[in-house]
Amino acid sequence: MMIQLNTTISSLSFETQSSQISQIDAIESGKILEFDLYKIGYKVQTEKIKIADSTTIKFLSDIDNDNTIDSIRYFTGNKSDLPNSPNPNDKPVYRKFNNNQPEMIGAATEFNFAYFDSSGTQLNYSSLSNVSGRKKIKSIRALIRFETAEPHNSVYQGVDFLRIIRPENLNF
Repeated sequence: MMIQLNTTISSLSFETQSSQISQIDAIESGKILEFDLYKIGYKVQTEKIKIADSTTIKFLSDIDNDNTIDSIRYFTGNKSDLPNSPNPNDKPVYRKFNNNQPEMIGAATEFNFAYFDSSGTQLNYSSLSNVSGRKKIKSIRALIRFETAEPHNSVYQGVDFLRIIRPENLNF
């Protein structure tokens, strides 16, 4: 009975620790994404959003407030980009700033965007392929799902970062 108790405690400890790591990843990656999305269009007089689809967003902003318009792009890579990840569902989430090399901000199992107009109606991705369609975007739902690196009882524990962002500069 003592061996079983010790095994159960060890298992729960491992599960808790893995879950906490996923939560920290979600918080840190989410903070970066959220900060940038709120700044969409800051000091931009032209087209503010360049790409808006389910797994990629590219927009313009003076993100670092240096009076230079920056280009920021978020997108996912492929599972094959993380060959050493123990979770087979992990994909890298990248942030590309201007012409710099993309920087991986996390490894997520799900990463997607939805876009809404001023009345809160979700916009079809096909309508966002042109400038006039993207000008209708007034809010963005961002979802990032992180899972533990190792399964517990054959299940990867997950945590979601879900935000609806309403960038002030899209209302001009």
